[in-house]
Amino acid sequence: MGVILGVLGCYLFNIHGFYIGSMGLTGFMVSDTIFAKLTPDNAINLSILTFIVTILAGLYPAVMASRMQPVEALRAEK
Repeated sequence: MGVILGVLGCYLFNIHGFYIGSMGLTGFMVSDTIFAKLTPDNAINLSILTFIVTILAGLYPAVMASRMQPVEALRAEK
């Protein structure tokens, strides 16, 4: 579901762009609109990076839980 929404969002921002003129960033920009461009290389890199970050974020709590005794873990649970 997230991949479909992300591709659809990139497609819409590629066609219509994202207007930033009212954000005060127009002094150094060439245009008031930013357009998105999703390439297959970017999609693959983002997928790999997301997988690695997810694994690392889940690994820390799992290691900490494996070091606890079951009685202590149940006693600390609220």
